[in-house]
Amino acid sequence: VIATAVEPVCETDIRSARRQLRERLGIAESEFVFGFVGRLSDEKGVNYLLDAVSLKAPAADPWRLLIVGDGPRREELEAIASQSPVGSRITFAGFQGDAGPWLSAMDAFVLPSLTEGTPMALLEAMAHRVPVIASAVGGVPAVISDRKNGMLVPPADPQALSNVMCEVSQKQSLRETLSQAAHETVSTRYDVGAWTAKVRAVYEKALETS
Repeated sequence: VIATAVEPVCETDIRSARRQLRERLGIAESEFVFGFVGRLSDEKGVNYLLDAVSLKAPAADPWRLLIVGDGPRREELEAIASQSPVGSRITFAGFQGDAGPWLSAMDAFVLPSLTEGTPMALLEAMAHRVPVIASAVGGVPAVISDRKNGMLVPPADPQALSNVMCEVSQKQSLRETLSQAAHETVSTRYDVGAWTAKVRAVYEKALETS
């Protein structure tokens, strides 16, 4: 039985939420936005994401970074960002009860974790048709096939992460391929209806043998 269910999101709703939030944050459509959603704690590796953004953010192709979430490392991470040469392009949004609009505003989702199970934030990003980049740790490779429905990178390697982020930001065709395949993965493997049916089947089989 699949233990996690995610509802695929309507593309029209995504576009509307993207436009509204970007307008509120003053982010132009021409700006490429990377984002992270999750707890700001050691195992999430957000410091490596900040390092990766600092390594590559050319003025001709500016990146923005949205960090959604709270946790014990928030103050430290904000201090690191304030010292970054691209600190003005990094936004800490804090905890958000509904991360959906924030995911919609992103051009790519990054999960730089050092350890993971099956991360809900990753699945939610895929449901929102956001291309994903994630560390190849824990249960992530069971969800992401590298360069098919997402991009995998080694953990704790800012340069490797920066290189992949640069590639994703520059190749629209790659993003389109990844986002479509990611959405299909969520629809077929983590769909609410399919999940419910599989749970029902297990219970029915148990009842037949009881």
